[in-house]
Amino acid sequence: MGKINYFDIIFPEECSVYHPGNIVNGHVRLELLEEIRVKGVWIQFWGRAYFKETDSSSSDTGSNFGAEDATETYYYFNMKLYETGSTIPDGLTQTDEEWQLDAGTHTFPFEFLLPNVPSSFRGNRGYVSHSAKAIIKRPGKSDFRLEKDFNVIKPLDLNTLPKANESVKNQIIKQPNIFCCRSGPVTAFLGVDKLGYSPGELIGLNVEISNHSEKEVLGSNVKLYMHVLYHGKLTQGTEVQTLSCVNHPSIPPGETDVWSGDTMLVPPLSPSNLEGCNVIDIKYFLVLHVKLEEPPFDLEVPLDIIIGSVPIKMKRTLAKT
Repeated sequence: MGKINYFDIIFPEECSVYHPGNIVNGHVRLELLEEIRVKGVWIQFWGRAYFKETDSSSSDTGSNFGAEDATETYYYFNMKLYETGSTIPDGLTQTDEEWQLDAGTHTFPFEFLLPNVPSSFRGNRGYVSHSAKAIIKRPGKSDFRLEKDFNVIKPLDLNTLPKANESVKNQIIKQPNIFCCRSGPVTAFLGVDKLGYSPGELIGLNVEISNHSEKEVLGSNVKLYMHVLYHGKLTQGTEVQTLSCVNHPSIPPGETDVWSGDTMLVPPLSPSNLEGCNVIDIKYFLVLHVKLEEPPFDLEVPLDIIIGSVPIKMKRTLAKT
């Protein structure tokens, strides 16, 4: 693109995230070093889900869809753009129109209404993407093309879920199999103060590990996981990603480790379930991992949680007068 100094799709800085029902607007910006002849400037908006079903070992989530890959399209818009302040020349149509763009800066504004669509998501084997593609068509020459994703979050209001504000807990007791030795159990407890969280919140970790065995507990940690389930035409696929981790040190025999004040920050995440998408489903859960010295012994305490986009509102208590 030797004649082009700059070519980009510009969204407003304040619109880092869009929600269904929002107006997606902005402009295509083009800076030319020399004049060029064009047949038109177009922009395409495309919302789609994709699961690479044909090759489970590949992490390529590009647009080269295979015949057996699972896809779902939510919208596709193709619109022709005109430069700010310009008018469509009389007597010309979209098929035969051709004009000259002089050297310098040109802007082509756009806007469209975002329909009711799932949140953006990208995994190792699939994605839900919302993208804009700008195309400068030139007579007798190859087109200039540029594609750019924009982020969409379909709101999940935790205040609408009846149990989102209830505490959840789980406890596992496991007896180590130590040969020729009498050994007590290892007891592990994991609890959190509510079921529903949103990105940016801190999860308060209530953990207690009692080591009544004859061996040392080498250490423990709590991890936040995302479980992704892909629904294909012929098969299903899964992946599990570790999102965050809090570690604790070893526990000698006969000792108890009670966590105090440990928290975990919820990173930016798509809401649970990926509502509106039939190709991908996502869930989140915590796991307390406890590892004993010998023999190989792993104790795991799982705990499901829900990630939403609207946090639970704190209930206000009226002071007595």
